[in-house]
This record gives sequence, C-alpha cells and structure tokens, in this order.
Amino acid sequence: MRYTVSLTAIMLTAAGPSDVAGQVVMRVYRSLPDAAITIVNASTLKIKPAGRSETTISLDRIRDFCSVNDADACRGEEDKFAEGIVEMATSDYAITRDRLRVIVRDTAYVRGSAATLAAKKGSIPVNAPLAEGISLVLAADFPNTTSLVGDESLKPLGLDGQAALALGTDQVLKDLPSLPSLDEVKGKILVISDYDYGASMLLRPERWRALAEGTNGMLFVAVPSDNNVLIGTVPPDASLAKLRELVSQDYATASRGVSPLIYRWSPGGWVAAK
Repeated sequence: MRYTVSLTAIMLTAAGPSDVAGQVVMRVYRSLPDAAITIVNASTLKIKPAGRSETTISLDRIRDFCSVNDADACRGEEDKFAEGIVEMATSDYAITRDRLRVIVRDTAYVRGSAATLAAKKGSIPVNAPLAEGISLVLAADFPNTTSLVGDESLKPLGLDGQAALALGTDQVLKDLPSLPSLDEVKGKILVISDYDYGASMLLRPERWRALAEGTNGMLFVAVPSDNNVLIGTVPPDASLAKLRELVSQDYATASRGVSPLIYRWSPGGWVAAK
C-alpha cells in the first residue's frame, strides 16, 4: 500500500505493558497442547514440541512493543508472535534458495543475533553495513516468521555470502513496490506500508540516484519499521527536526523498529540527515 499524508497527520498513541509471557504461552498451548513450555523469566521462554528439540525464545521485542502501545495492539502482536512459534515448531524449516531475502535491521540487533547464532550453531548471519545504525542481513522467509541465515546454511545451497546476498536482494525487491516518481514525493510525504520487508527499499542505493538528483538533495527516506517507510522531500530546517521527532516516535512504538534516523542519498550510499 502507498499513500500520501501531511507531516502533521502522522500521530501515534502509547499505553502500558502487558503480561506478555503468560499471554504468548496461552496462545501457543492452544495449537500445541503437547508441547513442554517453560517460562524462564518475564523475557524468556523455553519450548520443546513433541518429537523436537528444545528452543529458547526471547520475548524482549514483544515486551518492548507492549510497553508503548495499547492493549489491542499488544494482543495482535502477541497473536502474530505465537503463530511464528507454532510455525517454527511444526513446519518444514528447510532453508532453500527461493526463501532467501535480504532484510534491513538495526545494527545492534544484527550484532546480538550474530552472537546468539554463533553460540547455538557455530554460524554467523550473512550481513553487511548499509548506513549509520542499520545493516543488511540475509534471511529466510516463511509464512509467519523470518529466520536469519548463517554462513553454514549456504553450503548445501551451493552459494557463498556474496552470491546469496545478491539473490536475496533480487528476490526481496521483486516483492516491493517500484520507486516513486518525483511528483509523488516533491513537497509531500509518501507512506509505503503493509510490506513484510519494506525497509529493504533502501537496498541498491544507486537505484535512487535520479530521484535524489531531481529533488536537488532534498529527498529523504525513513524506515522506522518495515511496515512504515516514509519517502519525501524536506529542507534542512525546522521541518527536518519535526520529522525526526515523528520518525523517532514511530520507531519507538513499532513491533520491530528498524531505525529512528532520517536518511539522504549520496553517491557513496545512504547517510544520516543532519
């Protein structure tokens, strides 16, 4: 979905936290009554489906989301999270070429995930820096969840890291809308939503050259979350400061925030707007 809004129309609300662990466990038990689930603490679950190995699941992201969003939004996010757990526990989780996607994530998240994957499987997620605060990382796309792909998982596919990133970039961009025209962004904000990996629109920055040059350097792109990509023009004045505040708010309340920064195109890639 893509639509245009005024800067002042981007409003967000916040509410209190929730008993996330108990709510998620209740939802998972409905689908997996034979699973052994342990609430380790408020932020951690361990789940062992019948006939499968035990997995540790972090609830930090959901708890953060519920701490700044209302109860209805929290319940919806818990539902989606529980669906992902059930899928992980019951589905064929084989990583194949056609499931590869390159996604954009907060660099701190990528580093944390790399440490976790290395500890569990002795593998490192295939990733690279993209811009200040964000990195691109290779992932496998499943109906209800996304799994980061480590270098060891590429050997059966006959791919090295660079080839996998190229393939994953091709495949994710095919699922995303085309770049906007100058008329769509000049003097306004274009909002692109309802995409699983919307922030991947930042990939291959050279694609943006013509649009950036057509705006005389005023083009900006913000990716507070995959589901909310903002593209438009803004001068380096008080309007930029107001936009920065709104993007930061959206990032803080997103179910999976990507970046609170605003980016501008440069010949060397994306740079944070000053």
